[in-house]
Amino acid sequence: MTGLEGVAIGDTLADPETPDPLPRIEIDEPTVRMTFGVNTSPFTGREGKFSTTRQLRARLYKELDVNLGLHVEDTSAAERFLVSGRGELHLAVLIETMRREGYEFEVSRPEAIIKVINGQRMEPGRRSALAVVDELDHDRDRNDRRRRFRRPSMRWPFDHLDDGLRRETSNS
Repeated sequence: MTGLEGVAIGDTLADPETPDPLPRIEIDEPTVRMTFGVNTSPFTGREGKFSTTRQLRARLYKELDVNLGLHVEDTSAAERFLVSGRGELHLAVLIETMRREGYEFEVSRPEAIIKVINGQRMEPGRRSALAVVDELDHDRDRNDRRRRFRRPSMRWPFDHLDDGLRRETSNS
């Protein structure tokens, strides 16, 4: 929006005679975080043209203007920033976009954001349903074990279906 100061994504611009705002869009909280920092490897400066802390900081904080699900925090180390997003894909898209723009930086492994609610440690998760062809079942089991995936509920609510697929639901 050009010409109006202080207008943000989600604000309603309305006729002064009927100033009824639309309900604000709720953005889910970030679930994954990574540390972004300047490249400290011996090969610094060979890939990108933007490699300083100042340039990285400016780019990350500029992203906050358009990327509502992103959170950026300064850390105790001046050359590192804690970047939180809605998932690994969200952060991977940001990383790839910045890489293509010529930024050179390093990132940590993604980690889930753990919260303490009523004295219990809670990590993000979603309820999901999965349909699996029996021939692929052994691959799924192996991948689930590798990712420490738990299936507290099996075969519900699809028990009544008999079409050759095995269905499961889980809270992941």
